[in-house]
Amino acid sequence: MLTGATGFIGRQTAMALLTTGHEVFGISRRPDRLPLGVHGMRADLLDRMDAMRAMIREARAEILIHTAWTTEHGRYWTAPDNLDWSARTLDLTRAFIDAGGRRIVTVGTCAEYDWSVLEAAPCREDSTAVRPHTLYGVAKHATAEIVTSFCQSTGADHAHARLFMLFGEGEQQGRLVPSVIRALLAGQMTQTTSGRQTRDFMDARDAGSALASLALSGVGGPVNVATGRGVAVRDVVETLGSILGRADLVAFGALPDRPDDPPFLVAAVERLTHEVGFRPRIDLNRGLHDAIAFWRTQSGFNGR
Repeated sequence: MLTGATGFIGRQTAMALLTTGHEVFGISRRPDRLPLGVHGMRADLLDRMDAMRAMIREARAEILIHTAWTTEHGRYWTAPDNLDWSARTLDLTRAFIDAGGRRIVTVGTCAEYDWSVLEAAPCREDSTAVRPHTLYGVAKHATAEIVTSFCQSTGADHAHARLFMLFGEGEQQGRLVPSVIRALLAGQMTQTTSGRQTRDFMDARDAGSALASLALSGVGGPVNVATGRGVAVRDVVETLGSILGRADLVAFGALPDRPDDPPFLVAAVERLTHEVGFRPRIDLNRGLHDAIAFWRTQSGFNGR
């Protein structure tokens, strides 16, 4: 059972799961948009829980992958909806285990780590301090902690995927990669910060495959979902400008660097690589080329 199955990461997870031969039940407000082969279940997770319990009993799924959450760009860090999603995740967890579910994968964030202490060392699940500084990060981490404790008391398994910097098809257009692509395709100047920040960028298709692999493994606890490779934001933007032949339209330093923005945010991926057995297949250059191709095809966008 997969929540948020038509979302940015949920859709990629659904398609990865289908390749494994497993039966997939996708929960979405728009099941007509689900990938072919997914059993659609129409539901709003913030609506009636009694209807959701009936769906869970009907599906009789063994594994739940919970990707649904508030993700509106520019708002989700502080959105009160984080409290609603935290509460509903706990309701969902209880209903799933009561119906016989045996394994739950929740989706977290690199924002759970304490960004104030990061220097040039990667975030490690077992040693890097966890101290989120936003409501979004706090809600994700606190919810995962409760789910872990409840699963332990019932004998169910729980894994918590901490996602880093994802990009790709279906990404919200205000985020870094699509905002730069759309501006350059339209022949418009794009203003950025200095771009000196180092980040761990992963194609959403790889992230979906990683979540599917994690769900089907026996690995529990927090697992970073990332590439383990740091790239300067400036290099990503310059690559996009080079591919599109519009490097002249990028204005680095036109926006100030945020004082709370960590200079280095990269994952250690030993658990993902050695325990889950997953390695990314899509390198950054290919992913950026594919992202450009996606935005060229979008209806209502008049860029070249």
